[in-house]
Amino acid sequence: MRDPAKYGLLLASAETLMSNIVTNTAARYIGNAGFAKISLQTIYKHMNLSAWQWEENDRFYVNQAGHPYQGSTYFNSGRSNGFSFYESTLFTAAGSALWEFVFENGICSLNDFVTTIIGGSAVGEMLHRLFAEFDGNGTIRGKMGSTLASPMDRLTALLTSRKPSADVNNFYDISFAVGLGWIFADFRSASRSETWSIPNMFIDTRIVYGNPFEQDGYIPYQQFELSAFIAGGAKSVEKGTTMWYDSRIVSDGCLFAFSHELDNSKTSTGLTLHFDYFNLTDDIADNAGFAGSAFSADSLDWTVKYRLFVDETAFFEVKAHAGWLVWGTSTYWSNVLPGGGVISAEYYNHYGTGINMKLFLTFSSFRWGILRMNAMAYLLYGWGGDGGNGIVSYAFTDSSYSIRINKQLSLGVGWSFAYLGGWYDRAPDGHKWTKTGRIFSEWRL
Repeated sequence: MRDPAKYGLLLASAETLMSNIVTNTAARYIGNAGFAKISLQTIYKHMNLSAWQWEENDRFYVNQAGHPYQGSTYFNSGRSNGFSFYESTLFTAAGSALWEFVFENGICSLNDFVTTIIGGSAVGEMLHRLFAEFDGNGTIRGKMGSTLASPMDRLTALLTSRKPSADVNNFYDISFAVGLGWIFADFRSASRSETWSIPNMFIDTRIVYGNPFEQDGYIPYQQFELSAFIAGGAKSVEKGTTMWYDSRIVSDGCLFAFSHELDNSKTSTGLTLHFDYFNLTDDIADNAGFAGSAFSADSLDWTVKYRLFVDETAFFEVKAHAGWLVWGTSTYWSNVLPGGGVISAEYYNHYGTGINMKLFLTFSSFRWGILRMNAMAYLLYGWGGDGGNGIVSYAFTDSSYSIRINKQLSLGVGWSFAYLGGWYDRAPDGHKWTKTGRIFSEWRL
């Protein structure tokens, strides 16, 4: 008789290995990527601990979005085979180490290893739960959505003939907004500056999984919130036009929490894991343009979520987070050598740790509309590249007001502000800010 635990371990391990093989093969033979051209010599070279280094100038979206997604496939190799959240992080670590040792031919990247484990576990658990939610509704559309959410969960379901989960209908709120905006941007360092003022189009999706105000227990991510935003457009340059985009992911997942309820209010409080990603660039291919700002943060925060019922159709919400920014990354530009002299401008990644705070306020009334005010602030102390040690500050605020047309549709206006500032030992300080106004229509599903 087959041992389910042993079989699950073998299958999860095989799927982790397969994820690396597929990624390397696609990069090598489809993308013709140099890093994927491995050999016995590159593998042997990586057996030396001196091969582990900080990867200073790789593309931001590859390191801070691509690696967490890659890590989610390792994580869900374990998660889809019956392992717990914390057990599945071991598959994330194993898959990431195997990638660095075997499936890349450059340096073994310390920062990618850390980012893949933390970000991959956070992203992986959200995708795992979204897979179960979509898959459980039994429709063709649900099957397609679940497969896109987590291909590794789908693979395991096919190999094991696993039936869809009966634990569905966990969505507390889902909204989808589209609209038009106008961005005003200013990017400056000691030796260079650039400004924008151009229109854009955007898509904004928000998912609230589980009741945020009624949480008791120690099951990770039985409640999480995920916001994904992307805007883009074209801007004029000397040789014509170039495309740009602005993307962000803001999320928090409950690791454990306790709740309390009164006659007209509900409150939960507990520890949450956050995966936040902000990236604006006019250099889509290399993600290395001067006119852009990039910041990511993986944080452990203490969280309070509070809802006060004003009447039967109106409520006020506060969601507050504060704590340790465990692992953060930003990019900066340098044109100064450590020993003096000037070189052509280059970008570098700046890694470190610090603190963060996030505050989300919402007033919702079917009669008066919906007012949202959000603010996020991060302070990062880190190192990397020619800049040496330094401090990076990132702040993002957003406000919007919308009027309900019916229960599903709202029309609104909004305004956001983002600021990235860096102060470095051996590189010019940099200051970048963007302001965006927008109009939108929003559907609640």
